[in-house]
Amino acid sequence: MSTSPKYLNVDGITVCGAFSEDAVRSAINYKPRDDDIFVVTFPKSGTTWMQNIVFHILNKGKPLDSVHEFWARTPYLELCGADAIEKMPRPGAIKIHLPFNKAPYSSSAKYIYVARNPKDTCVSFYHHTRKLKVYEFDGLFDEFFELFFNGRCDYDDYFDHILSWYEHRNDPNVLFLTYEGLKTDTRNSILKVAKFLGEEYENMIIDDPEILENVLKYSSIEEMKKVEKEQPKEAPPIDVLPSGLKHLRNYVKERGLSNISNFDLVRKGIVGDWKNHFNEEQAKKLDERTREKLAGTDLLKFWQKLGILE
Repeated sequence: MSTSPKYLNVDGITVCGAFSEDAVRSAINYKPRDDDIFVVTFPKSGTTWMQNIVFHILNKGKPLDSVHEFWARTPYLELCGADAIEKMPRPGAIKIHLPFNKAPYSSSAKYIYVARNPKDTCVSFYHHTRKLKVYEFDGLFDEFFELFFNGRCDYDDYFDHILSWYEHRNDPNVLFLTYEGLKTDTRNSILKVAKFLGEEYENMIIDDPEILENVLKYSSIEEMKKVEKEQPKEAPPIDVLPSGLKHLRNYVKERGLSNISNFDLVRKGIVGDWKNHFNEEQAKKLDERTREKLAGTDLLKFWQKLGILE
């Protein structure tokens, strides 16, 4: 274990060191289909939550048959590799963490971006990096804070990432949301997502209120945690895995790492956990950077209004 997480740089993008270079490169070079839907975030910004919202809208409010179905229909492109999309049952949604200039882009595909305030993102990312064994990281929050602040963690600079997609927030094929907005009004946020996905899904939810209630239920923090706890202990046979997951399984085996299948992607799912981790100097330092980088944006005004930023 180390106080410096194991990272890998692929074509200018920093990712977890357990990822396959070929898989990441195939993600960057993937040519989207017209019916592709992408869920995009900087890591730990509500990705799994939005994946569940989109999945259950596409699934017409029906619950998961299995956790394997969820991962098959919402594959993480940089981890799995582009061959996962060839096997993806449709309709599905593709998860990516890539900044706009590295993302597989088509004006015909749809992109849902979720931005979360930098303080809570940093805290959640710290716990993710410390708990996920493949990072081989046992550093303190203070050490991770410096990595995050200086853009030296997965997917590099948080602010550059958000701004790269914020600039496209008014594009007709981009829906730009905030984590805090989702928390404040989840019901109307789901309606926005359904409308963005298409008239079929918007009408479906409007005409059948039970579907909306089911989407709310099955994408709730409590339900997502329940699914994670009940997920099967046995992974799928290696011959059915996409190339990136085969690489990950071999990486874990070669390094003698254990219990990564028991890792929970969903932790607290709250706004304000940063208060339990940041000291006064860190809060001031990150607030100053936020005001500098996000000056003039609606994001800055919104987070200041909520009292997250000074």
